[in-house]
Amino acid sequence: MDDDVYLNYDKDIYMIKNNPNVSEINLNHDIDIGSIKYLSNVIENKKITKLILISDINLESIKILSNMIKKNTFIKKLTIAVEISSESMKYLSESIKKNKSIKELYVVSAYMALPEPYELSPDEKIKNLYMKYLSEAIKENTNITYIGIWCDPGINNNSIKYLCKALKINKSIIEVDLSGTEMSNKDIFYISDMLKINNTIIVMNFDSNIIDDIGAKCIMKCLEINKTIQTFGFFTTRCINSKNFLKKLGYILSMNKYNSIKQ
Repeated sequence: MDDDVYLNYDKDIYMIKNNPNVSEINLNHDIDIGSIKYLSNVIENKKITKLILISDINLESIKILSNMIKKNTFIKKLTIAVEISSESMKYLSESIKKNKSIKELYVVSAYMALPEPYELSPDEKIKNLYMKYLSEAIKENTNITYIGIWCDPGINNNSIKYLCKALKINKSIIEVDLSGTEMSNKDIFYISDMLKINNTIIVMNFDSNIIDDIGAKCIMKCLEINKTIQTFGFFTTRCINSKNFLKKLGYILSMNKYNSIKQ
């Protein structure tokens, strides 16, 4: 039976080397750079299929982990749930571009939720590069099939715009999960515009969002063109005039015989 290892202390890292059943590593505490180097060497030589990054990790440690991810051929699921700098994301992005095994990528970050005033401060402009770098990886990686994005509070327009630009080009991702991202009408416009072009996404998940009539019209327009989506998730999503929206949406999807809706 496979073991999930939660690395709460540095000593836990040194214990996994002799455990042949470890398949998941959950890095959820601050560790020193020596431990990171040791961990990277261990992962490189073990069949770790899931890597979850939760603890605060400095740039030098990210460089080491990124180099390992770039060469690793076993990791199937990578979760980045830590507030790293945009420069750190740049290194991770380069490693994701090169990795040939990752199938699922899940990202949790408040950096995607930064407010967007008309004039961004220099610091905010730097942080807005976070999703730009991540999107470049999504654009170039041809093995990832699932991308999940979550941030609190809601996602900002720039992040959605970068993601949609990448998904217009990516031909491997079949499922996109934007549950609980508090998307605006502008976000839904970007997504709808992307779906008019993308013909590989099968599942689009909008669970736990609020969609008004303007957003609903954007979705219905894109589904008149898109013929590949089989599931459009709206579970627990609150829609303005929801009955009318779901009725119309159901009609459009029924016209696309390969499409379905999850309610």
